[in-house]
Amino acid sequence: MSFVRNETQVALRDVHVALLESVDHYRDAAEFSSSQVAAECFNAIAEAREALANEYAEAIRAADDLPSVPDPELEGGEQFLSHLATLFAADELEGLVEQRLDAENRLEQLLQQSKIEAPLREVRADLWQSCRDNIARARQQLIELHPA
Repeated sequence: MSFVRNETQVALRDVHVALLESVDHYRDAAEFSSSQVAAECFNAIAEAREALANEYAEAIRAADDLPSVPDPELEGGEQFLSHLATLFAADELEGLVEQRLDAENRLEQLLQQSKIEAPLREVRADLWQSCRDNIARARQQLIELHPA
């Protein structure tokens, strides 16, 4: 393992951490939601996202690097703010769905950054596309859960 990372290693690690953060936020939303249906939806998305994150972790190891983990203190603060926003939303479920859709947009924007997209599409286009497909499925599930 080298301490100097190449573009592909950096891209894989950045997406991997974002995926793990997403898993944690979906699980937190499932615990926070008063709707059993919403909790099941959030947990299903988290499980699919975690499987994808594991694929990224394997790719990182194959690229002679070690996966990173999200910052738990930062995540805790983000989740606290998310809870506050949801508490003040007119409709709890609508607030949770909007937050998750915003997070899906940020994840997609990360994938579209040239420092991420170029190396991944060149070396691991399958993982890059799997992530895009996963985002599309999550969005669809969220929209079906609470159509706006």
